[in-house]
Amino acid sequence: MRSHDQMQKYAYELEYGSWYEDYHDEDMEATKEQLSHTKNIEYHFLYQMAYDKNNMTVGFGDEGFYDFCQVTLTDGRFPESDNEVVVSDEFSYEIGQHIYIAISDQLQEMEIVGVVHNSQPIFYDIYVASQQHYDDAYFYSDTALLPGVAFSLSDENQYGYDHNPAWVGFYTIVSCVVVMIQASCLMALALILLSTTLLKKVSENLPYCVPLA
Repeated sequence: MRSHDQMQKYAYELEYGSWYEDYHDEDMEATKEQLSHTKNIEYHFLYQMAYDKNNMTVGFGDEGFYDFCQVTLTDGRFPESDNEVVVSDEFSYEIGQHIYIAISDQLQEMEIVGVVHNSQPIFYDIYVASQQHYDDAYFYSDTALLPGVAFSLSDENQYGYDHNPAWVGFYTIVSCVVVMIQASCLMALALILLSTTLLKKVSENLPYCVPLA
């Protein structure tokens, strides 16, 4: 590791995933068109569908979202059919239980086939298999500055890390400069203390002269 910032990046990615930004998307097709012109950027979408009768958030991610945002399967498997779900480990549900979720204004009975751990509390309580219908969408990227993309991003991840190569180099330089400044301050303080100590000892060893009357 070349800097403390890179060490922090590595630790955060292990714990929270690779994502950096969260963008509330109001026009999914326009966003996808803009993103099609970007390069060297990884991004994924999380789709919000509804709330179940207990006001638990329900949605699904695209392929790669769960690894990217570190939504980790701890038991069972991810849903494969329309009547299957996985639930967050914050709740006491068990695999094989059945719950009811309102999808497209219809109450549907769903079977729990897995349990996941969310790396961040902003993620969902219940995940379903990919659906055509969704109410809202969120965009996650590993880079804050997106070349060729007109919309702005809002930083919702305090543990994020920008993968833009220019910013990575900038962060590394800044981190090294900060360390050098800190080291210089410590050395200056040590020199001041040492000089003060030496001057004190020299003054103590000087002969005491009594002025003649």
